[in-house]
Amino acid sequence: MLKLAVSLIAFIAQSSAPLPMQFDLLCEGQWQSRLKQPEPYKFRYVVDIEQKKWCKNAADMVKCPVVRQMVRVDETRYTFVESAPGKLFEIDYVDRQTGKSISISRKYQWAQKGDCTVAPFSGFPTPKM
Repeated sequence: MLKLAVSLIAFIAQSSAPLPMQFDLLCEGQWQSRLKQPEPYKFRYVVDIEQKKWCKNAADMVKCPVVRQMVRVDETRYTFVESAPGKLFEIDYVDRQTGKSISISRKYQWAQKGDCTVAPFSGFPTPKM
């Protein structure tokens, strides 16, 4: 409980400070598909605001499998979107004040809810070509 309180205070303090341009968000919460009961899940966002890139993966993965474009930031939240022309596949929100996250996938029909803390930027995978 103390660890969560310290992480939350650090997240809030960072939210009121100048926005870092590169960082990770470590999140823990629940994953649920349309036909299953909720399951515990840990995941990581890797974010580069300046390049408008992000990726999300299981927390135990060293590098994200796919780097995506489109990051929106406002005073209250980060918004990460995975889409194609005319189609919205996934949208993720992380509240900058509370660290609460929610992700919804229309394509695969699942949702995640969790709590996130800021971590150092771990980097994106190096392109092979």
